[in-house]
Amino acid sequence: MTSLLRNRLGVPGILAIIALVFAMAGGAIAAKKYVITSTKQIKPSVLKALEGADGAAGQAGPAGPAGPQGGPGPQGPVGPAGADGKAGATGPTGTKGATGATGPTGTTGTTGATGATGATGATGFSGYQPTLPPGETETGTWGFGQVPASALPVEGISEPHYVPISFPIPLASALPEANVHYIKTNGKEITEFGFGEAIPTACLGSDSNPTALPGHFCAYAGEESENKQLEGTFLPLGFALPDNSGLGAGKTGTILQIGVFKEKAFAYGPWAVTAPLAP
Repeated sequence: MTSLLRNRLGVPGILAIIALVFAMAGGAIAAKKYVITSTKQIKPSVLKALEGADGAAGQAGPAGPAGPQGGPGPQGPVGPAGADGKAGATGPTGTKGATGATGPTGTTGTTGATGATGATGATGFSGYQPTLPPGETETGTWGFGQVPASALPVEGISEPHYVPISFPIPLASALPEANVHYIKTNGKEITEFGFGEAIPTACLGSDSNPTALPGHFCAYAGEESENKQLEGTFLPLGFALPDNSGLGAGKTGTILQIGVFKEKAFAYGPWAVTAPLAP
């Protein structure tokens, strides 16, 4: 009976009935004011008897709607470094790309400053010259030899033997007799038509380096037949103008006059002439 009441009314319902019974039981009970407000006021054995069997499990209700997505969790710790991977094989060479377009031409730089003009060099002596410039020297060679016996004198000196000397570049004016000289192999100058010698003052060179002071002509003997066997074979007599108008040197050259005494007489050497300085 109690099980049926418990199943139908439940614990709260039973408690309400008990309270009603106590209310109706009379004044004695009411005077003592027993009010049940908690199951702790009921004897445990009575409560146990009042408990009914567990009901069958009800069906699960429908799933509720999904809740909102939670925020991101904290970042986890950095994991350990992985082992180095092996290098992959080299890939094939790619094809050559197309040539790029030519870039624009750069601007032209500014022209640098012009350097100072250098000093004017000395005027060179080259090319055709109508006359030998003042102070300039020209050189050449002269010589004679193998005078035939028919030209030798029977007694005394023969007729003069002539050795022409030409100037490649003419002089501006002729040279007087005192300015033409013959220098023997001993370095002395012939004077007085071959009968005297003197130390030269205008011909300071040699047969290997012929020179002449300005306004002078010098013939140097490189070799002469004046030896023990041919001593006195010839005698330089002086210089004559090419036109035979006097002694000295003309504008185009001079003539060396030599007296020959023996067969096979010879002599040769260089010459030098320097044009007079400008007045």
